[in-house]
Amino acid sequence: MRIETLSGLGLVSVTLVILASCTTTATRQERQPISDQAAVVNWVDSARYLRERKQFDQAAVKLERALRVEPGNASLWHELARVHLDQGNFDQAIQFANKSNALTRDNDLKTSNRRLVNAAQSRRKRRDAQGKQYGI
Repeated sequence: MRIETLSGLGLVSVTLVILASCTTTATRQERQPISDQAAVVNWVDSARYLRERKQFDQAAVKLERALRVEPGNASLWHELARVHLDQGNFDQAIQFANKSNALTRDNDLKTSNRRLVNAAQSRRKRRDAQGKQYGI
């Protein structure tokens, strides 16, 4: 039986494929579920469903229930901030996004919170400018 050696280019290709798969596996972080508790996951799923249907008050109630169970869950605070942003409660949205940031080390969540704060501040400025324009 004759063993053939790989050409330089073939060896490089195989090495790159192996390294790429190792790097991808090592750096890929799976998104963690929002909670290990089924009730909290159900409340969040319900809140997201209600938020999509613009039923913001009911969505907030679901998230507040979840927060009573897990007050230190940064993702829940972010979800609640999103609901308040959608409602036009910009100060509350900023407050809850900042609370989320204080509770997390997750850079992706911190980035989402910064974007949410920026959006809330921008929308609040627009609302205030329109109010002044119309003498409100």
